[in-house]
Amino acid sequence: MENAKEHTPGRIHWVRRIILLAVSGLLCGALVALFAAREPTEPLTVENLHHARQRWDSAGIRNYRLTTQVGSQTYAAEVRDGRVVDLRTADGKLVTSHDIQSYSVDGWFDVLERDLELRDDPSSPLGAAAGNALLRVRYNQRYAYLERYVRSIPGGRSQVVQVESFEPL
Repeated sequence: MENAKEHTPGRIHWVRRIILLAVSGLLCGALVALFAAREPTEPLTVENLHHARQRWDSAGIRNYRLTTQVGSQTYAAEVRDGRVVDLRTADGKLVTSHDIQSYSVDGWFDVLERDLELRDDPSSPLGAAAGNALLRVRYNQRYAYLERYVRSIPGGRSQVVQVESFEPL
């Protein structure tokens, strides 16, 4: 009996920690969801992605500069003939470690398409969260490039992608 009492405070401490982490994750997800709900976005669907990609392709813009904020990091991409030729962080550092092609308009469309596929895969975090995962998007009115994307998985990692500027060249 003495031995059980010695271990009880430690177990209670860990249980409290786990509960605190779970509640914190849920609150963070709820805050992202509330913030996203205030923004003029729509649910990401196969149909609106396909329509946006068609409109973007019809615009015929192959050379442009695109500045995108991903979480707390800002990236500036220069795109020539549809391919990222230069990607830098906000402080001007050259980015070489990422898949830099993801930072083009077509690259962001590919990211959205992958997220839709993952949402339908029960073994992925997006699929496991199924009806609770938040995938919301806003496309540019004129050219249909991605302007804003919010991905939130309850109890998981949330991400906001925001295009800060787009300049055809």
